[in-house]
Amino acid sequence: MICNNLSASSTLSTRWYSLTRDELRYILDPKEVHGEDFPGETFCVLKEKEIKQFGEYRTQRLVLEAWDGQG
Repeated sequence: MICNNLSASSTLSTRWYSLTRDELRYILDPKEVHGEDFPGETFCVLKEKEIKQFGEYRTQRLVLEAWDGQG
């Protein structure tokens, strides 16, 4: 429940800043957008922890699902 509320509030914040879905994807995981050779990563510890715990980058999925549902 907390993750879903956080995802929804994150999504609303991105709408206020007029970010596109691709810009949001870039913020969440720049390597997914620009390839594995991209030199930076925004939430690497969170991503690694979630992949280990849930088998996926759960925050990214939830935020993008919330984004898609707000359109």
